[in-house]
Amino acid sequence: MVTMKPEDHQDPNDPTPVPLGVAIDDRPAKPTKPGASNDADDRRRALLIIAGIVGGVLLVIILGNTVLRPFIAAQHERVLIGVTERQVEELADLAVEYYRDRGIAPTGYADLSSADRLETATGRDQWGSAFVFDVLSGSDGTRSISVRSAGPDGEFGTDDDIASERALVPTEEPGAP
Repeated sequence: MVTMKPEDHQDPNDPTPVPLGVAIDDRPAKPTKPGASNDADDRRRALLIIAGIVGGVLLVIILGNTVLRPFIAAQHERVLIGVTERQVEELADLAVEYYRDRGIAPTGYADLSSADRLETATGRDQWGSAFVFDVLSGSDGTRSISVRSAGPDGEFGTDDDIASERALVPTEEPGAP
């Protein structure tokens, strides 16, 4: 800021006298030639930039919702299938241990719930269906246990069922020949 005499900065078209000792801005005067910006133009530009950003964000949200949602849902479904596959494998292994320890096959999750290693918190798969335990007999006299999940569709006997089968090998009694 510079203090100037009235005659140094008095506008010849302005009849109002400027008192002596008034501080005036050092800034250059606003451009007045055509195409030059002023405060109104700057505000308009700022509003257009903000509107562009808001519009871009809304576009991303809309596209994300319509385009990415199916992709994310498919990824989520794959994760649920993987978790259920691990649950079925764990339960099948525990069913074999149960058979070895007791000489009978478990009929369901409740039979295994007393096992110390049971990590599957509930007897249900990721879609809420109960696991099914079946003892299967082969034509050659072998037996196996199958643990099944209904899978994503919640119906047993369809292509998306998740199952694991383990052989049930009888244990020999101690002292048997």
